[in-house]
Amino acid sequence: MQTPISYAEWRAHWGDERWAETIESTRQFHERKWEQRSEFLSMHPAWELRLNVYWDESEPEWRDRWSSCGGRFFENGRMLAAKWDPIWEKLSATFYDGYGRPYPPYADYCSAGWLEIDADEAIVLGVITEEEFQTHTSASATQIATPISDEMREELKQLACDLEVEIHAMGGPKPGATREERFLHNRARQKESLEKMQRDFEERSREDDRVRIEKDAVFRLMEAVEDSLNNQPDVSDPTRLQWLADSVKTLTETPYFDSYENWRARAWVAAADLHRSVGDAKSELECLEFALSINAKLPVKRRAKALRDVS
Repeated sequence: MQTPISYAEWRAHWGDERWAETIESTRQFHERKWEQRSEFLSMHPAWELRLNVYWDESEPEWRDRWSSCGGRFFENGRMLAAKWDPIWEKLSATFYDGYGRPYPPYADYCSAGWLEIDADEAIVLGVITEEEFQTHTSASATQIATPISDEMREELKQLACDLEVEIHAMGGPKPGATREERFLHNRARQKESLEKMQRDFEERSREDDRVRIEKDAVFRLMEAVEDSLNNQPDVSDPTRLQWLADSVKTLTETPYFDSYENWRARAWVAAADLHRSVGDAKSELECLEFALSINAKLPVKRRAKALRDVS
């Protein structure tokens, strides 16, 4: 995980132009959400103020600001409020450095943003009451010009029931679940998802470590084989011969040299050296020619030519 940086460090690294772009894009994004807040009120009637979106900022300071504007805290200090709560306007109008807008960013050094909170979570946590939710959603609902017939109303109710059954079959809450049951179900699913993400991350880390260790071992083996053949051409010892044969086989078959043509070519030269040590001139030439097809600059052309002339 990347270590959070301060506002000054972020600005020094990205510069004033990128900072201005970031502030403007953040402003435009949250301005649209502010203007459209009533359109999705029935689904997401509240927001959470999230800090440290771009850079690390003083959480105690913003919690103090939140509290002084009348904000309440939920679940380990989460800053949640209804979309119609006056705190959003107070955050920008109360302090000397505020931008005077009811949406993020609220100040030069603030990188806070909004997270949508659905109705079940907002009501179960006590951010809003059921009565407040019904009042504000009914007031903002679009009026339907044509009255709905009783028959159509029944069809819609049946469609809603069928949808709940389908959602449950796909892992959603049971049909007819209460707000609290839906909230707890979603929390459990979120926890499972986070745990799976953590397990997947740990598994990828272990696999990356394994590959790194194996790759490093193969490169070190290449150097050990070359040193062994250069320093001791005699391979009469059967144990050493077997080690060299097994090692050369590993070096010529490993996928870790695929991106390193020079190392692949060196592996085949090592194979040629081994065949020369046991007197197999034909196999030695084949290995040299294959090495040259990978890297024509290897200093073994004269050696290959001599073997061709003899054969």
